[in-house]
Amino acid sequence: MNELTINNKELKRTDIEKIFKNDSSLSFNTVKGYAGQAISFFTWARAGGLPGIGAVNPALMAHYKQSLIDAGLKNTTINFKLKAVRAFYRQLFTAGKIDTNPTNGMAYEHEEPFTAQYKALSKKQVEILFRELSKDGTERGRQRYALIMLLTLTGVRASEACNLKFKDLIFEGNLTGLSYKDIQGRKLNAVGIRVERGKGGKSRTVEFKQVILDAIMNYRQAAPVDGESLFYTIPQNGTQSRHALNRFTLWYTVKAVCKDILAVNVHPHTFRHTQATISLELGAEVFSISQNLGHSSLDTTSRYLQRRGDILKYWTGLIPAAV
Repeated sequence: MNELTINNKELKRTDIEKIFKNDSSLSFNTVKGYAGQAISFFTWARAGGLPGIGAVNPALMAHYKQSLIDAGLKNTTINFKLKAVRAFYRQLFTAGKIDTNPTNGMAYEHEEPFTAQYKALSKKQVEILFRELSKDGTERGRQRYALIMLLTLTGVRASEACNLKFKDLIFEGNLTGLSYKDIQGRKLNAVGIRVERGKGGKSRTVEFKQVILDAIMNYRQAAPVDGESLFYTIPQNGTQSRHALNRFTLWYTVKAVCKDILAVNVHPHTFRHTQATISLELGAEVFSISQNLGHSSLDTTSRYLQRRGDILKYWTGLIPAAV
């Protein structure tokens, strides 16, 4: 992209990412995603004669929003693009780089609300998902099965799931740092996975089951890619290239799966609620759940207090057999 300026200083993508990183509530993947959307906005604005980042005003923002609507984008996509630009200017205003925030008062497009009834799935719904997804042996079917299992049994956030690498896996004996090729054909037992740069830039270790890795490896056997991310996109035609799954392709995958199989409207965060709710119902301690999910306070989870490291044993009756 062409360089952009603010206060006569040229900004590149790395500079834009640094600005987003000043917001500690943004995850690593969100920073990357927001930076890409901010660049798209600035490219659009520059094509219309914008002299610099500091020249943006509310009228231009309204024009940009209308251009997204006219392009026929979904409201969720429009809102993400707008949120990225708003987050960028919020950081500039906070840092004193601009006198006014041109995105103040900007309204988002209406998004279909998620039914409160399905804030968390039931044990029966989880069993149905696992059973039906396991029947599809295509690459797409294997991917969905492994992805839903990962989200359900670990409770990781969408951005965290997209950022996971094979090197993050922890095996018995505290064996770590293995690549995708290192793992192939070896008899290993996965017991945890390291979530790097989660929400707020924090890292944590999440409990993991070998059955999750078995499902992922089964999917990867059908996916012609040797990359180190766990999941990749599936091209719609031969002209598209594969790339690591991002939280938007993950969002649409989860939405499609649950609509097709359960006839319910959910999103990836539903599986965090599901993991916590069912774990509590099955007898796991709240302190364990809180640490596993990366909550900053026990108040976010509950008021019980005990040990950690005992979540997935309660799921024994619900976890499907290894594929």
